[in-house]
This record gives sequence, C-alpha cells and structure tokens, in this order.
Amino acid sequence: MSPLQDALAAGLHTGTRSALLTWPTGTGKTWLARQAAHSVTARGGRVIVTVPLRALADEVAREWGTELGDVSVQAYTRDHLRPRAYVRTGVIILTPERLDLITRDWRRHHRWLAEVELVVADEIHLLADPGRGHRLDAALTRLRAVCPLLNVLALSATVGEPQRLAAWLDGLHLHSDERPVPLHWHPTVVRSPRAKPSALIAALRRVPGRAVVFVHARHRAEELAEDLRERGLPTLAHHAGLDAATRGEVEQAFRGGQVRVLIATPTLELGLNLPCEHVVLYDLTRMDGARGVPLSGVSAWQRAGRAGRVWGGPDGHVTVIGTAQEDPHGYLTPDFEPLTSPLGGEAQAQDFLLGCVDGHLGCTRRQLRRVAAGSFAAHTGTLDVDTALDALEADGGVSVDERGRYTVTPLGQVASRALLPLRVVTAAREIGEDDTAFDVLLRAVQAAGPLNLGVPYREDGEYTWGRTLDATLATVPSLRLDAGEHATRAELLGAVLLHSTCHNLEREVADVYGLYPATLTALREGAGRVVEAWAAWRPEWPRLRLVTAMLRSALDPGGASLTLLDGVGGVTARALRVCGMGDLEALAQANGADLRAAGVGRERGERLVCAAQALIKALDTDPTRERPPSPRRPAPLYTVGQEVDPVRLGRAVFLHVTPLEPGRWRVTGGAAEHEVVGENCDCPDHARTRLCKHVLAVRLARGDPELHALAAAVIGVRVA
Repeated sequence: MSPLQDALAAGLHTGTRSALLTWPTGTGKTWLARQAAHSVTARGGRVIVTVPLRALADEVAREWGTELGDVSVQAYTRDHLRPRAYVRTGVIILTPERLDLITRDWRRHHRWLAEVELVVADEIHLLADPGRGHRLDAALTRLRAVCPLLNVLALSATVGEPQRLAAWLDGLHLHSDERPVPLHWHPTVVRSPRAKPSALIAALRRVPGRAVVFVHARHRAEELAEDLRERGLPTLAHHAGLDAATRGEVEQAFRGGQVRVLIATPTLELGLNLPCEHVVLYDLTRMDGARGVPLSGVSAWQRAGRAGRVWGGPDGHVTVIGTAQEDPHGYLTPDFEPLTSPLGGEAQAQDFLLGCVDGHLGCTRRQLRRVAAGSFAAHTGTLDVDTALDALEADGGVSVDERGRYTVTPLGQVASRALLPLRVVTAAREIGEDDTAFDVLLRAVQAAGPLNLGVPYREDGEYTWGRTLDATLATVPSLRLDAGEHATRAELLGAVLLHSTCHNLEREVADVYGLYPATLTALREGAGRVVEAWAAWRPEWPRLRLVTAMLRSALDPGGASLTLLDGVGGVTARALRVCGMGDLEALAQANGADLRAAGVGRERGERLVCAAQALIKALDTDPTRERPPSPRRPAPLYTVGQEVDPVRLGRAVFLHVTPLEPGRWRVTGGAAEHEVVGENCDCPDHARTRLCKHVLAVRLARGDPELHALAAAVIGVRVA
C-alpha cells in the first residue's frame, strides 16, 4: 500500500474517522474497504455495505465472502427468499431501498443495528441520482441518527466538490489522480451519427483486447451487437432487459474471452466487475423525457473506469465517438458536476419525513428538524422541513395533536412501508367494489405513472403497441372501458401487459409484444407493490387481495384465488390447477385424496379443502367472478387529417429542424440524425407509420396550425 493508504487504514481499523475516498477506478478502494470491514468484524462489530443495484449485491457478496474468509457475508434483496438472519451476519449487503426500509422500522432491528460500526457506501455519487438518490440520503441520515457513533466510508471515482460531501460525513477526504494502469483517451469526431458505426469498427481494430461499448437503449445494444457479429466480431449485448441467468452467461463469456465486444447500457457503469482493455463511449446524448441531454461527466468517467482495471495488465483505452456538436474532446478532463441530493424535492422530502415519523425518530417539529439537518440535502440547503410537514398533514399522512406531537396515520404507515407517495395509496379510493381485475391494474398504472412503473417504450418515441393491444382491449372485462373512461395509450398498454402476463407465461407475452421477459417481471413487481399497499389500506376488499396475488405469482384470477389460503403459494396453486382445481370454488368441492397428484398429502389436502370452504363462506362476493365485456371499439388515436400518436408528437416538439433545400430537412436532437424529404423519412419508424416524430417535427417547424393546436390540447405544449 501507499503511505496514504496506510494512514487511512490505520484510522479505519481503530474506528476513529469517517472518510470519503475519491480515487480512480481500479486503485484499491474496495480492497481497503474490505480491510476495514475485517477489522470491525474481528472485534465483534458489524458492517453494512450499500450497493446501487440488486444484481450487483450478489457479486459483491461473493467477492467479499471469498476475501474475508470466515466472516459471514449476506446480500439482502427481494431475490433472496430465505436469507440468513441479520443477527447472524457480519457483513450485510443492502441496496439503498432496503436500508431505507430498515431505518423506518429500526426498533425491530435494534438488536443488530446497535452492533453496526461501519457503513461502506459504494458509488456514493448515487446520491445525485434523480430517481434513487433520495433513498440513499434518507437511509444514511436515519441510520446515523440511530447509530451516532457510526463511521461511514464513502467510495467513488467521480464526485464533484468532494470537500462538501466529506464535511457532511464529518470525515477525511482522501483524493488521488494516480492510476496503477494508465488510461489513454481517443476522441473521435464524426460528421453525423450515421458515421458512428464505421468509426466504432475502426476503433475496435485499432485497440486490441476486450472492449465494452456503452449505448443508451436496449434495442440499440441488440442492434449494434448484431451488426458487429455480421462483421465478424464476437459480440453480445448486456442490459437490464435480460434475465439474471442470461446476464450471467454473457458476463462469463466476456470474462472468459469467448466474446471480445460487449454492447452495454448504463447499468454496467455502476461497479460491476468486468475489466477490459478498451471502453467506447458511443452514445453521448441521452433522452430525458422528450429532450436530448449530453452525457454527464460523472457517467462518462464511470464508464471509462471499466478500462485498464487489471493491475500489471495492459494500458486502458477510452474512445469517445461523437459529432462536433456533442464535443467528444470535452470529456477528456475529469470535470465532475457537484453532487446535489434530490431529497429536497417536494415528494421526496415528504417521504423522508413520513419515514422519520413512522420510525419514531421525531414527534415534534423541533425533533424532526434536528433529524433532517443531518441529511445531505439539508447540508446543501435544499430541504424545507416545515413545508413538507404541512403537506404531509394536509394529505392525511400524519396527524398532530394539541401539543404539536406528530403520529403517523394508517394511510401514512402503509405509504411509508411500501415506499410509495401518499397520492398513489389514496388512489385506492377511486376503485369501486365492482371493478374488474383489469380495472384495478389500469388504475395502478394510472396512479403510479406508466414511466415510473417501467411501461416499456422505445427511445425513438414509439410505444411497443399495435393491433394486439387493441384486440386485447376489446376482450378484457372492464367496467371502466365500458363506461368510456379516458386512458392514455401508455396506460392501456401497461394494464394490458399486466393482465396478459397474469393469464399467460411472461415469455409468451414478451414475444407477442417484442419485449424482454425481465421487463415484464419488473413491471409486474412495481404494480404489485402498489396494489399490495392498497390491499393493506383497504383489507375489506377481496378484489384487491386477489389482484395482489395475481401480480405476486403471475396467475389468473382463478389460480390467484387459491393463494388466498394460508400456506398456498404460486407453485402449489399451479400444481392444483393442473389437477383440475382451477379456483377456490373447485378446491372447496374436492376431497383430500384428489390433491395427491399435485404433491399434496391427504391430511394437508383435507385441511386445504376445509379452509377453502370456510373462506368462501366468509367472502361476501366471489372476487373471481367478472361480468363479460361489452362490445367496444378500440380507443382511437388523435387525428389531424391523419392519425397522430401523442407520444410521437410529444417527442417531435423538442427536435431541431434544419432546412437543407426545398422539400428536404435535417432533424436532430433525438438518438440519431434523420432526413425528411417531403412526407417521407429515412427512420425505421417511418416504415410502420407515415407520421413518425421526424415528419411531425417538420410539420411543426413549417407552422401547421392543426398540429400546433393538437400539441397544445393533447400534450399541453405551445410551440413557438
């Protein structure tokens, strides 16, 4: 070790200081963290390690378990159904979300939390992530309030204004620019995005060894990987749409050298150990809603850090491919954006304080202000505690007595334990007792928001729907659709995907809609969290319990009704269905011997039959019985002479149109540059519909009054 590492190790081993390490990737941050963890566990303490991804938790647990030898190491995620008890684990691997939940219910965990001496916050720059950063900030703030003697070892290669973060931790800041393996940058300017594939091939030929090419979309990763394979380069795609087993196979093939090139989406930048000799930054523009924004310096250098990570190995190389407008040379200097915590946002601040009241960390404004003052958001001056508390009280999440003492309401407790906004939980009020399972699914998508649940869409603006969607909508039982209730196409798609997945295998539904099964699994888990919260808040509605079971086990209403019985899960329910017990009523009419084919013994079978009979008597209505759908026409697209998809129109508003010659325009600002000639476009989307987003952008630029009015009416945007 260097003298700097020796000094820090000594301080961490004695438990005297927190610290922020901003060292380049591959310089020993994780090794040093393991040494500190070993010292803590050797004297009987515990260590928490936070990792940014569930998929990364298992890899970290394996590596730390191997390196620490006799120290018990366990990852705790939803993927582990029967993990080792916390009290029996020395090093506890958690995502920010899991740690957030633990700190909301810290009294139940106080026995082992009291023994935690060190938190290793890997990839601490996740604090600035707009979707998840508030979870990490909230969890660390509550944990430090519960364990005031706790030390935090924060690790990152990319932190802007690190002194401010170190001051928040009340710890050391140790920085180094030295890399044991040199990193060489190769900026490559291309005339247009169409020239990028050729520039990529040239870069891969110039630098030997394994290469990771970063793109921003799953479909782009697949298409680019296929293109490189056709050119003779062993290439695979790596992204979150692949299931865990497939991702593992891809990673193993890359590590073993069977695959030379990996086309990866941004998930690979977050610490996964896949060392290579060459990194290519291929997409320098990402979509933020309908706008194209430049790749941040933090993300660029996180991705670049994958190259040259093997000590004593070959030098690392980073190729940056972009147009002059994207400025590939601008990424050569490690100029990182200052960290800001999204915990100061309105909804995030309310959620944080709701968790503090729920966890009994404060019951007065003064106490809650004191707890909140320990957050990074408060440290940077972005957290307004009083406004957030007033909103929580007004929305019914907390109540306050005449002495000014706050308590969490039943509504607030459900929202807190489900990590959901209050408005999402209160949406259950709009569900009627006669609503069908599809109606509940549709309302869940509407309440949480299609994009928040991960309803799949292509980055070129096209939602993956078609005639299959309309055909399904014409057949599903739905009081809301029969009544003509308005829903966007994205909301309808989300509900149909959930409904279809519960009636068919996820892989079959994925094939029909051109999606990945893992995408449907994530969608089902997100919606399941919403409906489960509704069922906890309104337990008297059996339909909500039924839909919760449908989403949890991917079963149709009949099969899901079987899981309403204690001791019956998805596996047993499927086995019972194969034996002819298709729903709760069929099971109630059977006898114990009929269940032997499902692997259920006679004694247990008799108990299940009796339980089914008792449950049917207890239910006021049969939650599986639904009125057949009324004949209905598919919801129309908006029209201005021709059909216009509002999603494409929303993207078109933010594109840039440059006239080239009469009747010919260049359209930029999206994932790629395209040309429009007359009413024809060279993009793939144009082959499926005349009015792609690029044609719509040209019409808007030419001042089409109908389209301008439609943009204002449908998406709420007035185009200058």
